[in-house]
Amino acid sequence: VSSVFRSVYGDAAMGTKVKCVVAGQGVSAGSISAMDFLANTSPLNAHPPAYHIQVMSSAPYFYDTAVRGSTDPTLTAQDVVDALSATAAYAKTEELYDSYVATAGKYGVELIFYEGGPDTATDSGDTNNNVKADANFLSTFQAPMEAFLNDIFANGVDGFILYNGDVTPPGQGGKYGCWSDKRSIDDTTSPKL
Repeated sequence: VSSVFRSVYGDAAMGTKVKCVVAGQGVSAGSISAMDFLANTSPLNAHPPAYHIQVMSSAPYFYDTAVRGSTDPTLTAQDVVDALSATAAYAKTEELYDSYVATAGKYGVELIFYEGGPDTATDSGDTNNNVKADANFLSTFQAPMEAFLNDIFANGVDGFILYNGDVTPPGQGGKYGCWSDKRSIDDTTSPKL
């Protein structure tokens, strides 16, 4: 792919005007394997992997499995925030983001998480969807998000796009989440959903 772009834009544009990206879901080591493949496979390894790929990307989330599957009618929005607060560092090992950081550093490429963040999506029907969505709007929701973001940027991530894996209220997304948007475009201060 980089050869095609190089033929159009020239070598000097690679990494500035054009960046080739290899991406994989957080729980998959696909883009890590791709970088290793480029480094170890002839004739591709005539150039370092950063010649072919300028950005690695992944999608790490933090979540609590009990909250994700909860059908407990007494679950509150604060219960959701408390569970997320206890697992904000979860993504570092379970979602392989520490491995992505190490591989990006090894090969000298940027690391951008194309989606990620809190995840309370459910496969247990629509039970508690409103409670999970409401958790986004509590002031205490800021703490687990800050912990997650501070951690990823302190550990070498170059960029991040929030994908809210939390369920959203009926008619506003679905039980698997959405990219960030505001309930009202004119409201620039309320939490995003």
